[in-house]
Amino acid sequence: MANPARHGFGLNVEQEIFKHVGAFARLGWSGGQNEAWTFADVDRTATLGVSAKGESWCRPGDTAGLAGVLNGLSFVYRQFFEAGGTGILGGDGALNYAWEKIIDG
Repeated sequence: MANPARHGFGLNVEQEIFKHVGAFARLGWSGGQNEAWTFADVDRTATLGVSAKGESWCRPGDTAGLAGVLNGLSFVYRQFFEAGGTGILGGDGALNYAWEKIIDG
């Protein structure tokens, strides 16, 4: 049986806003027609954050950051889970399939 192709894209934007301080944004999208077999059951993702290089606190090899993330499923993938399908992390028909919201630092 042939392995169906997966289509998607990722976009990463980084910008220094002050010396040693930057902002970043990342977007990701996949078609949602194929079951995921990677690290997460996600078809849509958006991240926005800031980072600071360690020179400010005398540790030039360090970087600290804070980011907010939104993860979601395509309509087709959500229907698959609601019908009882399972994936890498979730799915049993009884979950809340709203956008996942994450803050990480």
